[in-house]
This record gives sequence, structure tokens and C-alpha cells, in this order.
Amino acid sequence: MDGTYIVHTKRANSIRFHANMVSNRDYIGALQRAGIKTLIYTNDKDVKFVYDVKANQIIEPKPTDAVTPTAEHVPDDRRAWAYSERPSGQKLQYR
Repeated sequence: MDGTYIVHTKRANSIRFHANMVSNRDYIGALQRAGIKTLIYTNDKDVKFVYDVKANQIIEPKPTDAVTPTAEHVPDDRRAWAYSERPSGQKLQYR
């Protein structure tokens, strides 16, 4: 065995990877105690995360692969109000 643990799931996504695996110290600790060196989390189609269990860092995707936020992703001052309007005129309610 090469010390690689592969988790296959149809529902693989970034939120589940970060919230349920990487940030779960008990889970990572159990992998370390089991001698796992690399965790691969994938749906075998378009999602693949690789985590170095020994070094406690994400190998793939690289931080430079992240999407750079554009103006539409950055919250605006209108979020302080109960409603805001999009350029299309559609009203959105923020809670």
C-alpha cells in the first residue's frame, strides 16, 4: 500500500471537502494514525481534491487555480438593506 486513501462520491464538491474532511481534525488525525499520506476526494468526473495528510495542506487544486472574484461576486453596500436590485431589475431579498 502506498499510503493513499481515495474517497469516491457522486456528491463531491468543494464545500464538502473543506467542511467535512479538511477542517475535521478528528478525521485527519485518524488518517494520520492509520499511516495515510495522501487523501484523494473525487467524483471521477470533474471534481478532484488531493490533500497531503502528513503536511496538512491541499495539493490540488493549487491556490492559484482558484477563481478570482469579479465585481459581481463582491458584496455591495445595498446588502445592508432588506432588498436590492440587479441590473435586470429583479429584486433580491437578503436575510
